[in-house]
Amino acid sequence: MKKIFTILALAGVVLSANAQKAKVNQAKNAVLLQKVDDAKNLIDEALQHEKTNSLPNTYLVAADVYANVALKKVDAEAFTKAKEFMAKAEELDAKGDAKGKGIGKAQKDIKKAYADLLNVCQNVGVAGFNAKNYGLAKEAFLYSCTCQKNSMGAAYTPAADSLLLLNAGIAAIQQEDFATAADCFTKTFEYDYDGALSIQRVHYCYSQLNDTANMEIALKKGFEKYPAEKQILLNLIQFYLNAQRNEDALIYLNEAIAKDETNPLYYYARGCLNEKIDMEKAIADYNKALSLNDKHYNSLYNLAVIYFNKGLDIRNEASNERDDKKYAALMVKVQETMSQAKPYIERAVEASENTEIKIETLKTMKQICYNADPEDKDGKWSWANKLLRELEQ
Repeated sequence: MKKIFTILALAGVVLSANAQKAKVNQAKNAVLLQKVDDAKNLIDEALQHEKTNSLPNTYLVAADVYANVALKKVDAEAFTKAKEFMAKAEELDAKGDAKGKGIGKAQKDIKKAYADLLNVCQNVGVAGFNAKNYGLAKEAFLYSCTCQKNSMGAAYTPAADSLLLLNAGIAAIQQEDFATAADCFTKTFEYDYDGALSIQRVHYCYSQLNDTANMEIALKKGFEKYPAEKQILLNLIQFYLNAQRNEDALIYLNEAIAKDETNPLYYYARGCLNEKIDMEKAIADYNKALSLNDKHYNSLYNLAVIYFNKGLDIRNEASNERDDKKYAALMVKVQETMSQAKPYIERAVEASENTEIKIETLKTMKQICYNADPEDKDGKWSWANKLLRELEQ
């Protein structure tokens, strides 16, 4: 009789273990039938049972279930658990059973699980982005890269992750996680994905982080790889201008002009640099820009200011002059020099792109016209004043 009880007891253990394994399979089938809540209940029970909570397959199914929960409910916590379950499955497979046997036995299943999970993770990323849960979207796209690598095996190349990294980077920007975004976009640049746009995105992220060291590195790499891309070159020049590294900026500006002698923006930028080095060269550059675009506002405005400031310098010289004749001659020169500014500032008013800029330009014009012609003989001051009043009403 004792033996019978023993046999029955053992049968009960087998039945219990099989029942729990059946729940794992039922959970897997429930996901296929899109009964996600049922699947979660089933797998949660299997995860708690001692007969199934040490099996890699239990965690592979759990990862699939929780990833689908994350998709259905846009649930970041569920997605984190899905990743943890995949890690646990790999950990158990690496250990084998209690006696250390069966190590690596689940590798084929793990590879397939990653392949299945890849599609779910991408959909989680899209769902998260659409729901403005950008943190979840970012993590889902990044984990999709892990799934892709682990499912492809020897056929995997990092460039295969390019689109996933682009999406992760875009989500990271929305989350204002510019460090992660920069890392994602740097990789897409290295993988030759999306051309020069990738390095421009990297530049933007580092600018948001005020990371000037990496900004410079990124822009220089971009210029080396895409020397014909104007925007990268302009960003690089602007970077050096902002950093007051004028010699470096001038090197790239001269290179830009050598590549394209018809772009007024390059001459304007070089004119700004030359104002600090050689004023006559600056005037020549601004005029060259105007020969290519006679309505280039910044060149017009800067030329007007240059001649106005030259007139102020002469006036300061006159204020120290004790000889009446020399003083009178200098004051005539003041008005002549400032008069050279008037055509440029008048054209700048006409070239103003919006009302706000036009108003500020008219204020400058009034100041120039008054100093060049205090009696307003040509009526330019009156014209500027009238137009300014109309715009300010």
